Amino acid sequence: MTNRLPMRDVVFLLPGICGSVLAKDGKEIWAPSAQGIWQFLRSRTRSLGTLTLDRDDPMAPDLGDGVKATRLVENIHIVPGLWKIDGYTTIRRLLDDQFQLFSFKDSAPGEANYVEVPYDWRRDNRSSARALDESVNLYLGKWRARQNLTGARAIILAHSMGGLVARYWLEVMGGWQKTRALVTFGTPYRGSPKALSYLANGSKPKLASLTSMLRSCTSVYQLLPIYAMLDTGSQCVRVVEGPAIPNVDQAKATEGLRFHREIEDAAKTPHEGNSYALLPIVGTGQPTMQSAGLAAGVVTISDALPEDFDPLWFGGDGTVPYASAIPIEMSAEPRLGYVCEQHGSIQNNNRVLDYLYDFLRRTQSRDLSAVRAEARARSIVGERPGLSLAVDDFFDVG
Repeated sequence: MTNRLPMRDVVFLLPGICGSVLAKDGKEIWAPSAQGIWQFLRSRTRSLGTLTLDRDDPMAPDLGDGVKATRLVENIHIVPGLWKIDGYTTIRRLLDDQFQLFSFKDSAPGEANYVEVPYDWRRDNRSSARALDESVNLYLGKWRARQNLTGARAIILAHSMGGLVARYWLEVMGGWQKTRALVTFGTPYRGSPKALSYLANGSKPKLASLTSMLRSCTSVYQLLPIYAMLDTGSQCVRVVEGPAIPNVDQAKATEGLRFHREIEDAAKTPHEGNSYALLPIVGTGQPTMQSAGLAAGVVTISDALPEDFDPLWFGGDGTVPYASAIPIEMSAEPRLGYVCEQHGSIQNNNRVLDYLYDFLRRTQSRDLSAVRAEARARSIVGERPGLSLAVDDFFDVG
């Protein structure tokens, strides 16, 4: 399009868990397609076992197991009982149609200002944050030098767990110093009960190799709820505070909570003179699991709110509870974009894309201070009725 808006910054897109293709020794192992998800999961049951982690040093750039994240998974991908994502094609198209973006696929560093960041989603999100750091340093650094745009910064668009990766990089690793904005779509800032259900109960239908592989993933433990939501019969506690839970490694769960606390503690440090805009897009209006019970060694997930939760926080996007999608520092004053949408579709929702376009356009505008008036963002709340649909991920024949 000839009327595309200039983009002085570099846009980075991060997928959620399972959203990057994983190849082992050059052969793609994890690359589910929209046309054959079920066949993929059934036919790859043995090869999926080769993705199982037996160690995970977050400081190591490579685990030496031959596994590499090569690209984003195209369109629909699903992990039964855990995550459902319908891809990133639509958001790509919006960016390409509306802004003067040059993709990393076609342009060398220095010429590219749109970059997708695949990462090994099995691993500790700290490791993935280091992969993001390398990508930003390369593409933003060369873009600034080649285009003579010393004031250019990174704009991070992150779906689901990708938002946790971005937040660790921004707050703990100091990425805020070179970032203009972070936009997250359904990021579980406080975790998701679905992660607990998957670890404890596995996939549905039962896929032993997939369940075993994902139970080994450090990242899944970093998706556990960080708040009291487990009813043990005598009290409501955090996952790490309760009794032993079947198939849940308490040491890994404790380390997963520490990951979140690192972000929370680092975010308390003021960003002197260079704060980035944080825009969480929250899915609402969908039946969403909120809490869990543990009785006789069995974990049961429920849509009942945990104790002491305000009833206004009921619901969510079907995967991430409403309250969990709110960053910790926004607890007292949430500044969010809301949309009635399922978790896997937030990033492609038309209302969200309109909102995103308007937001990105304003990040590229000149300083409004001389006008003595604030730019007013359009609200996407209450514009039209929302729809929700609750269906199991798979149904066995018969």
